[in-house]
Amino acid sequence: MPPARSLARMLLAVPAIAMGTPAHAEPTPDNAITLEPLAVVFARTIALEYERGVGRVGVHVGAALTLGGFDSGESSGDYLSVGATFGARIYPWSEAPAGAWVGAFGGLAWVEAEDGTERSSGLGWSAGAMVGWTWILGSVFELSLGAGAAWYAYEVDDAGGRDALGEDGLLPALRLAVGVAF
Repeated sequence: MPPARSLARMLLAVPAIAMGTPAHAEPTPDNAITLEPLAVVFARTIALEYERGVGRVGVHVGAALTLGGFDSGESSGDYLSVGATFGARIYPWSEAPAGAWVGAFGGLAWVEAEDGTERSSGLGWSAGAMVGWTWILGSVFELSLGAGAAWYAYEVDDAGGRDALGEDGLLPALRLAVGVAF
């Protein structure tokens, strides 16, 4: 192969390598199922998500189950939260669900708390936005990282109408997800 031709091929491969995609990439899988392992470790939450890529847009839906404890100063106890999230990610430079993305999400959750004497429950919601990057490794494994912010309104009132548990306000939103792509 002439040296000029080899040099041209190498120069054309540099942008593809920089974007995390081989020069002769296999087609991107359209689906992914992920788990957020840090949520399990730090928040005692099992958070699963399914994402479907359609062109440069990925639509996702997730489910989360949290078993936790709380200490509000006045009382302490345990709580259970069951929720669902939904949203979309735009992949401006690649086919979804791989590459750089920006997205918005929303969530709903039923929260029930008990402090030993009283049981409280309520419905909470969240809405936010993130930016991130998703890698498909070996056409099968997925790693996704992201950061952003969300408004959370997950307060549970006790029988007297006072805040018993929960977060309300603008908080960081982080994503570290691993899974399979197909």
